[in-house]
Amino acid sequence: MPDPLSHELQTVEELKYVVELLPEIQDALRTGQATVALDSTIYGEAGLGRTWPEDTNGLHEQLGPGQMCLEQVVEQLAEANVEPAITAVIEGKVKVGLAPDDYSSIYATSEKAGVGYMDAAVREHKTATTTISSALWLAEKTGIKVLATSGIGGIHVDHSDRSSDIEALATYSVVAVAAGMKTFLDREATLIALQELGVPVIGWRTSNCPSFYSRSTGIEIPRVDTAQEVIEVARHKWADRKGGILLAVPIPEEYDIPLSELQPIIDEANEDIKGRGIVGPAVTPEVLKYMRSILGNRLVRSNLALAKENAKVAAEIALAFAHN
Repeated sequence: MPDPLSHELQTVEELKYVVELLPEIQDALRTGQATVALDSTIYGEAGLGRTWPEDTNGLHEQLGPGQMCLEQVVEQLAEANVEPAITAVIEGKVKVGLAPDDYSSIYATSEKAGVGYMDAAVREHKTATTTISSALWLAEKTGIKVLATSGIGGIHVDHSDRSSDIEALATYSVVAVAAGMKTFLDREATLIALQELGVPVIGWRTSNCPSFYSRSTGIEIPRVDTAQEVIEVARHKWADRKGGILLAVPIPEEYDIPLSELQPIIDEANEDIKGRGIVGPAVTPEVLKYMRSILGNRLVRSNLALAKENAKVAAEIALAFAHN
């Protein structure tokens, strides 16, 4: 069992708690086996949830979207011989690596534990999924260099909220593999904020920054084509300063929903939310809810596809780290 860890971004008080490592994760870290950290919000009720927007007759899709996503991501990593280190809080216990018996708790909870909520989740013995920010912190503290996620949070279009993902990426020395930033954010402002904090944003085999469901935003970013190039970027940065790298991976082409189609829906959602007086962190789930009401299962399948693709790329990066 590792020593208690103190939460670095806690400003009011310093909380100390034990982080439990799954035995398979302990073994992988001890032997140098490739390991990828996973945040877990996408698998819970605050993410993809347990029900599809539309009825489906597919036998496999009798699984809820969140469950299907986790199974596909874990399978993708296992096929590459990479250990999946799913992060979560289970009944007040902070865990890196979950046993299959814990999965059902993740699917059922709507609680999220970002960096500012970890202390409450532990004190109140809650079950909560981890956001990108808390998963990045746990990855760094346990020695995991790569995180696979869906899309990062950022700055809302009305600038009423700024995700803790931004500061976490600037603080923790982990390569975050994601489909860029979420599509409904102020994409330019989010990239500027990351750049100002010294977070390299690099495109995986693309110089056109992707944004969640959309392969192209028209925003140019540096391109890398190999895992070795990613490692070189990370090591160059870590030689001088701490902090993460965002590796932006385009969604597979067959699941791409172009911005030309998405943007009018996002604009409608923002107008609806503005009219109801919703601001701050409550905006994101409302925008997603609106988008799902219009695009239905198509949106969910795109989310599944990008999560699986990100896991595939993260495995490649983790294997390269393990062999260098």
